[in-house]
Amino acid sequence: MTATSTRKRRSILNVIPFGDNTEEEIMRTADAAGITSSEAYSENQEPIEELEERYERVNPAGLLPGVSNKYWVPIGALTIAIKPMADAATQTANAKSLNQMRAALTRMLTTLKRNAAAITPEVWAEMERKRIANYIRTKEAAGKTPDPKMIVPKEQVKNLHLTSAYWKPVNQMIEWLKDPVNKQPPFTIFTEGSSKLPFYQWSTVPGVTCPGAGKCWDERPSSIKFDKEGNPYRNISSTPHKAYCYSLSGWRQVYPYLRQLQNTILTRITNKSHIERDLMRVQKENPRAVVRLFVDGDFDSLETLTFWMHTCRRFPDMKFYGYSKSWHLFVKYDEEHGGDWPDNYVLNLSNGTMWESLGGDIYAKMTDRMMKIKCVRGRFVAIKDVYRRDANGNVMMKTDKKGKMIPIISVMPKLSEKLAKDEADPRSHPSVAEAWRQHMADVKWKAKESGLGNVFPCPGKCYACLGAKVGSESWTTTVQSGGYGKHACGEAGRRENIVIAVH
Repeated sequence: MTATSTRKRRSILNVIPFGDNTEEEIMRTADAAGITSSEAYSENQEPIEELEERYERVNPAGLLPGVSNKYWVPIGALTIAIKPMADAATQTANAKSLNQMRAALTRMLTTLKRNAAAITPEVWAEMERKRIANYIRTKEAAGKTPDPKMIVPKEQVKNLHLTSAYWKPVNQMIEWLKDPVNKQPPFTIFTEGSSKLPFYQWSTVPGVTCPGAGKCWDERPSSIKFDKEGNPYRNISSTPHKAYCYSLSGWRQVYPYLRQLQNTILTRITNKSHIERDLMRVQKENPRAVVRLFVDGDFDSLETLTFWMHTCRRFPDMKFYGYSKSWHLFVKYDEEHGGDWPDNYVLNLSNGTMWESLGGDIYAKMTDRMMKIKCVRGRFVAIKDVYRRDANGNVMMKTDKKGKMIPIISVMPKLSEKLAKDEADPRSHPSVAEAWRQHMADVKWKAKESGLGNVFPCPGKCYACLGAKVGSESWTTTVQSGGYGKHACGEAGRRENIVIAVH
């Protein structure tokens, strides 16, 4: 598709216009390419849908002349153009006052309302045609029969913006920001996880709360500076540059971002009673609950780290664990507290830190220093280029469509959702047990070649990898008593590297 082709405009309601940046980016693109804003918008969005079908790693923003190739996030087979949303969302989180945040979110609603009002009957009909076609294609791909009610075109409604998934929650956030101390937060603070991660979870806005992030947020060496003492630091107010931060994928839905923003505010205001009260709710529901800190985001300051370690001590029967790139804050805390850490907190060292970006002695010395900290379990490493191996460790090859010999990618076996609910650890199910043995062997070969030594391959299920078989009598007894199965990332005594394959 070229920039000069004509196509009906797709509704801006299908992305999250966190501010006028979304519309302005399209306008600037249109001016640069000499096309209409409607054509520019369609060109910017359509390649994303095509990518889902082709499963190619291409930057959608790069397919349109004038759109920056600067911001993108590879998520599995899909690559998401992130710049307009990342700019506006990050700017909102970096606002110097709550009034600025409210103003930014209000602009977002103004943009949403204006663009909804501009949708003509012809554009609406085209949107419905695409919706129905996508629905039918999805159902047929899954071997299911489409619901007749879902393939009937819907009539265009008045005040379309009021039906948007963004209108109500963003208004709730705006209202709460008037008095975040005395008003009840609009979104759940600690969320319960999925079948993959059934622990309670705490998240903040990624990037702006990640002072130790490296290539996961910004691949440019120039993004890392050094202070007078020679210590590296990064400007955490910057927006992502060719980031692979998985957290950004959640921003295609409004609720994850608003919850992250809410929790970031709760962390930074002096009165943190809302956090404590919600954690007391979690404790009441499950006195032995496991809480993963910072599924998204990270410890943004020594004050934040100190608060959470104090909180861990206040809830000694609960277990806290997580992953962090804010290594310098842990070193500082360790020095100030004489190596005294709460016994119920376990830290895994994430790869992708700015020290890893710097490499050499700086990275080696910092890693050694971190491994001496009491709460540190070890490293959690995502490794690339994991291929199928034969019994001798040789990479297995196949012929692609063009007749070229390429390595066979080793893929983590998965269970169907129905089976996964009954037997959460995929390695124990006979339908994939042999494939799992092969994949774990492939991961270990790659880890050995990468100098990682003895490793523990992550099965992708964050609570059953060390405990009793899910569904067994032992497992049932554990769950009924308020506990979970053991998981490697939460066990302080397991010092080996935990690895997972990524592609």
